[in-house]
Amino acid sequence: MLAAALGCSPIYLLGIDGKHDKKTGKSHYHKGYPKTQHEAIANSFVSYFHEAKKALAKRGIQVINLNRRSAVKCFPFGDVDKVLRGTLDE
Repeated sequence: MLAAALGCSPIYLLGIDGKHDKKTGKSHYHKGYPKTQHEAIANSFVSYFHEAKKALAKRGIQVINLNRRSAVKCFPFGDVDKVLRGTLDE
């Protein structure tokens, strides 16, 4: 939402997967989160993106998710390599 407030469009989501490992309780790929997170919390973050999409669409802000394995499926998926190379229209 900060990027939207600053007038950015498109906004690219990178590293947003919104998944929760039911076996381990982990919700982060990296270390630094010693406590497990309840699945409902992870799901609430995914729900937030669905709500945010409505507000962003009203403002004409395009959001593209660069993680095809993400649980956040409300935005179109893009290719991170093309974004980094600047070759989006290939």
